[in-house]
Parts: sequence; structure tokens; C-alpha cells
Amino acid sequence: MPRIVRRTSDRRRAEEWSFVLRALAVIHEIREEESGYGIAVLPEDEAHAAAALDAHEAERAEVRAPLPEYGPSGAGWVFAVFLLAVHLATGARDEQVVWFAKGSADTARILHGEWFRVVTALSLHADVSHVLGNAIVGGLLLSALARRIGTAASAWIALVSGAAGNALTAAVARHGYVSVGASTSVFGALAALAVVQALTRRRAAALALGAGAALLGFLGTGQNSDLLAHLFGFCAGALAALATGRLVQRPPPRSAWQPTLGAATLGAVALAWWFALR
Repeated sequence: MPRIVRRTSDRRRAEEWSFVLRALAVIHEIREEESGYGIAVLPEDEAHAAAALDAHEAERAEVRAPLPEYGPSGAGWVFAVFLLAVHLATGARDEQVVWFAKGSADTARILHGEWFRVVTALSLHADVSHVLGNAIVGGLLLSALARRIGTAASAWIALVSGAAGNALTAAVARHGYVSVGASTSVFGALAALAVVQALTRRRAAALALGAGAALLGFLGTGQNSDLLAHLFGFCAGALAALATGRLVQRPPPRSAWQPTLGAATLGAVALAWWFALR
């Protein structure tokens, strides 16, 4: 004899439960009762169906819970404007131009002590489409990340993951590899955002990380893309987000320190350029 595992007065809720059970291939029916609707299943499926509906309800409650947030941030706008401004000053990629001769991520020169190139290369771009892509996508990702964990942490994650990605690429590629672009930082921000989402919505952790990895594969492996740098930047961003995981559950308070510490990343880039051009 069928057993009732759930009751509700809301027809839509009953249909939602039915959808969950259909997805799990559990035989069931919606029964109309005097007080509303019931979900009836076979006795042998009762425990399985009840556990599945319990998990569904727990996930619904988690989704309804408000996410802890730092709030709106201008980090993404600053990132985009900075990249565009630098490109206006440097022009398109030309290794004969001092900016590219001194600042590109040339693996051989990095390994011979020109460490500043792992940072300076992040602000150089090959052409207008290259800089526009990084400015738009990176600006959106950084804005979303800053909204969750604050301006300072998000800005430093972008910078550190980009520099780490270039440094690791130099260590692996070693010679004959020269690259430019902020996409290493962009993929660092993408990974950090995926990790933040996974830490906040633990039930959706695999989905969030899987989506981030899929975007890395879709956007980061195209023709002329710096696959190694993208991959290493992505991994560095994920690790940096894990290291600042406390901010996910308790974002920093809004204060003048946040934009100040975030802007310090621009100072770090300027310092790297000072070493490059001196």
C-alpha cells in the first residue's frame, strides 16, 4: 500500500516535490486530500524519497538565506579604466617599443632576475580587442568578487594570481615564451569567485567550481591564448580565495581602508614599472 511522505496545502509545492522524485526515477503520485495534497510512494521507496525531499528542502532553505556581502565596490571600474589608460599610452604590441621591450613577460629574462616582468606584463596588451576583452570581463568579475569579500582582498587576489601565473609559466616554459595581458589576473578572479561561491553555497560547491573550470576551458584555451598562464592564474586565484576564506562568511566593514588598500595594488604595478624602466 502506498505511503504518504509529504503533505502540503500548496499545489505548486506538491508539483515541485513530484519533479524532484521524477528526476530520481521514484514512482509516486500526487494525491488530493481534504487538507491539500500528499505525495504517495511505494513502501520500498519511502526512505529514499523522504531523504531526497529532505535534501531538497534543506537546499531551498540555504538558497533563501541572504549571502554575506561587502556591498558595491568600484574595483571593477578602476581595473577596466586602468587597463584602457595604459593601452592608450603604450599602443599596440611592438617589441621595439620600450614598454614591451622592458615589460613583457619574457620567461628567459624573468628567470635571469627581471622579476618585475611578471607584474608589468599584466598591464600590456597586444591590441584593442585584447584590452577590451580583459577590461570588460575582468571588470565584471572583479566587481562581483569585491562585492562579496571587499575591495582590498579582491584587488590583491587579482594582482597576486596574475603575477603568480606569469612566474609559474616562466618556471615551466623557461625559454622562448613571451606574453602580455591581464587575462592571467582575470582567470585568477574567475577562480576566486567560483571558490567564494562554493564556500558560501556548500551544496553547490561542485557546480560552482565546475562552472569556473568550464569557463577556463572555453575562454582560456582559444587560438593565441596563453594556456599555461591562464591555468596557473586560475589555480593561484583559487588558492588565494581559500587563504582569505574567512572573508567569505564575514566580509570586512566598509571603511576608507578598503579602497586605500585596493589602490595600493596600482602602487605595486607602478613600482614594478619603476624597476623595469630605470
